[in-house]
Amino acid sequence: MRTFAAFSLFFVVGALPAMADQASHRAAVEDLLLSVKADRVPENYLQILKASFAQGFQKGGGTAAQSAVFDKYWSEADALLRTELTWPKMKPEVVDIYAKAFTEEEARTLTAFYRSPVGQKALEQMPLLSQQTAEVGKAHLKAIQAQMQAIADRMMAELRPKP
Repeated sequence: MRTFAAFSLFFVVGALPAMADQASHRAAVEDLLLSVKADRVPENYLQILKASFAQGFQKGGGTAAQSAVFDKYWSEADALLRTELTWPKMKPEVVDIYAKAFTEEEARTLTAFYRSPVGQKALEQMPLLSQQTAEVGKAHLKAIQAQMQAIADRMMAELRPKP
């Protein structure tokens, strides 16, 4: 019994530094996420979702009456999303993702960068740069849309059951 108690004590005491290191690592990652304003991601995502749904609805030729129905159901969906898609609910998982991607030292270095003037400028410009980059991608895809459709048509023809 003494051996078991000694082993257990050794195991617990030996694990304390690792637990402290993990807590320090997570704290560094949380600081990084704070510096990049990650807590705003759910709200930004909601805005993008609403714009995307509204754009799809408008492209579908929705009437004014249908628009009222869209607004009604979007309000319901928005309430659900605002309850479930929140930073406090997402934060532990996001911290895990970043902690796997970056060491504690890397997280601290990134935090210092994002708190610098050029890092702040990068954060400020990133949404616009991402949008402009996406538009470039869309333009390139539009240019090859017919070719992509032809490839998809040939694939579907090959996948159809033969009589």
